[in-house]
Amino acid sequence: MQLEINNLTSCRISSGFFKKTMEKILKILKLSSQTHISLAIVNDQEIKKINKLYRGQNKVTDVISVPVEKRIKLEDKNYWGEIILNYSQVKKQAEDNNHSIQKELTILIVHSILHLIGHDHQTDEEAKKMSTKEEMILKKL
Repeated sequence: MQLEINNLTSCRISSGFFKKTMEKILKILKLSSQTHISLAIVNDQEIKKINKLYRGQNKVTDVISVPVEKRIKLEDKNYWGEIILNYSQVKKQAEDNNHSIQKELTILIVHSILHLIGHDHQTDEEAKKMSTKEEMILKKL
């Protein structure tokens, strides 16, 4: 797996944690390990701008997944897209849910990868299917 990380915050992150977690998720889903994903770590201000640009929502969120179909087509056929994580929101949600930052990151990575491979939660039926798949993956991690 090829993982490109752009940390645009002052927080210290472990690239090994992200890569290892993503590799495990790909294995659980029986997907190719020849995947290329970009990961950006941003703050509240930056994700709000991105959320407005990509989703038309002028508000802070925890994570945005941008599948390759919504981006310029590249020569790299294994490029799935970009995951944009708001580290400020990750910390807040971990605290609110009374679990570790690592667990919150894992939950959001699972969610994001499912978006990159085509899952969504626009309807109740889609949300239920996606939630069920997320729970299955999280139990196996």
